[in-house]
Amino acid sequence: SQVFPPLCVGARIVLARPGGHTDPDHLTELCARTGITYWINVKSIMLMVAQHQGAKLCKGAITMELGGEALTPAAVRELYGGLSGGKMYNVYGPTEGTVQCTRGKLLPKDIAPDTVITIGSPLDNAHTYVVDEHMQLLPIGVPGQ
Repeated sequence: SQVFPPLCVGARIVLARPGGHTDPDHLTELCARTGITYWINVKSIMLMVAQHQGAKLCKGAITMELGGEALTPAAVRELYGGLSGGKMYNVYGPTEGTVQCTRGKLLPKDIAPDTVITIGSPLDNAHTYVVDEHMQLLPIGVPGQ
């Protein structure tokens, strides 16, 4: 779900060199050299890049999809200030399947310091359920799995 759609519309996929996925020098250089416009990663790596002196090389209309780690309002503000001239989404999907099943758009104007950032809403033609340890449905707003 993350490989074929870009290729179908004529885009290309840029991968970091082996071991480069945690190297901010490599990632900022890669961003500048390839003109990345859509970046899928985890919050901690994106913050590391945004805080790096080379982040200015990545300025532009970068749309980010962030998943795998909880987002905070401070992180969203820092990422918008340091990297994203485009859009930002918080996504969720089971690690075992490496697919996304929910997505929520993050707008700076909607993110107050006390905002709880959700995992968004189910993607089109999908349903999500929050269940307890016995696989019983839970009411809206109750934490579960």
